[in-house]
Amino acid sequence: MYENILKKFLEDVLDMKINHLEIMTPVLPIQTVKEWRKVTDLLVKADNVIINTELNQFYYKGLNYRNYAYISSVYSKYMKRGMPIDEMPKFIQLNLNTNLPKYYKYPDYEYEAYSKEREDYYVDNIKIITYNVDKIVEKYYNKDNQEVLKNAPRYAKYLIMLKLAGKELEEYCKGGDEVMTEYVKRVTELTSDEIATIWMDPETEEKMIRETIRNEAFDDGERYGYETGKIAGEKKGQAQGKLEMAIDMAKKC
Repeated sequence: MYENILKKFLEDVLDMKINHLEIMTPVLPIQTVKEWRKVTDLLVKADNVIINTELNQFYYKGLNYRNYAYISSVYSKYMKRGMPIDEMPKFIQLNLNTNLPKYYKYPDYEYEAYSKEREDYYVDNIKIITYNVDKIVEKYYNKDNQEVLKNAPRYAKYLIMLKLAGKELEEYCKGGDEVMTEYVKRVTELTSDEIATIWMDPETEEKMIRETIRNEAFDDGERYGYETGKIAGEKKGQAQGKLEMAIDMAKKC
């Protein structure tokens, strides 16, 4: 049952057809807050594509590095001496992110090891796809009618529901497909179970929120400082250039 739901979810989110899906990480109940840190969130094989999915609820400096380390680790396990390169599977790192800094302006980002200058791939079998769930909700969700907008891309329908909760989630998923129905059912079970107290521990949640705000402020400040310094440097360079030109012209007079 879960495989079918996951298969349809990934097909829509990644806009790809999947014939056979194999879950490579065990689906086990979470027992402690820190357990998720030990392994990748979800690793599957979809035909000849290895997909590692990470759900990142809070942003911090180094998040992208950590996610890249995950897919790199998976990638390295498939490298075998003497193996023909065309036998290597494709790899996708799928990041579903919320609470990103303000300068993440777009709903989706895609990265590859590709050189625009040389118009060539360093490797052509690895791709990183990141969805900014907050921006997707902001851009494609009609809060008044609790429905996805008609101009929304294929991936939006399921990603919007990841951000909703309670009655709003139930209303949004009402009359939806089996993925949406099963999602609401599982969310209801988890939030009414004792395990919910682990995830909703106020002290832990408050600490993570503080860290997110602090990191976002630091990143914004760092970026602002860089841009300000760059502009100031350019102006200083222009002024220096004009001065040198004036001196040179004065010498020729």
